Amino acid sequence: MTTLHGLKDAEACADEAGFPLLAENKLVFVNFYADWDRFSQMLAPVFEQASDIVKEEYPVTRREYRGVRSVDAFSNYVREQMKFKVQEFHTLGDLHVDASKRNVIAYLESKDSANFNNFEKVAEEFREDCHFHFGVGDASVKERQTGDNIKGQEAELIYMGDLSNFDLLKTWVSDKCIPLVREITFENANELTEEGIPFLLLFYHPDDKSSIELYKAEVSKQLIQEKGTVGG
Repeated sequence: MTTLHGLKDAEACADEAGFPLLAENKLVFVNFYADWDRFSQMLAPVFEQASDIVKEEYPVTRREYRGVRSVDAFSNYVREQMKFKVQEFHTLGDLHVDASKRNVIAYLESKDSANFNNFEKVAEEFREDCHFHFGVGDASVKERQTGDNIKGQEAELIYMGDLSNFDLLKTWVSDKCIPLVREITFENANELTEEGIPFLLLFYHPDDKSSIELYKAEVSKQLIQEKGTVGG
């Protein structure tokens, strides 16, 4: 855990290559504050106490914290981010996916491999968007006739690229895990607007489910080629 101070550190934090702290730690929890601000002064000891509680290394998170500003709330938030979200299955019979969610499944020879490391990194980045599962060794041998592979929930959604290419794998997972139409909420509004792309918004009555389905169908039909350049 570490605290970053001032605008210079904030700018450096945005550039991983220029700020080794991000590269050397799996979790960096940042408190942006101003010395002259009374609320920043009140938060400082709370943040420091929470950082003392949680010292282990865990996967990186780059999400804005919008919860209660207390030691327990900070600590619980960090612990939740630290949880290993990838589910391992030991036989194909143990593989249970929630059909109502988006799922990505990796069939790998070993955890001690670049392929697994890339899969784990991608799974962490999209942990809020998809459920991730993996099996290694005998648990996945039947699905590895041509080597390590990754599939989406539907059988035809197979990753055909190089598993050792993190950027390529990330692009594929993003396409499978992030739908063209997403619901904007208080929790994700900042994250979505920070993408810097125009939005097409549907305002609807909570009981009007048919309009939602019609909207999704039309957006998928008319704007599928615009994914990544427009948000719905």
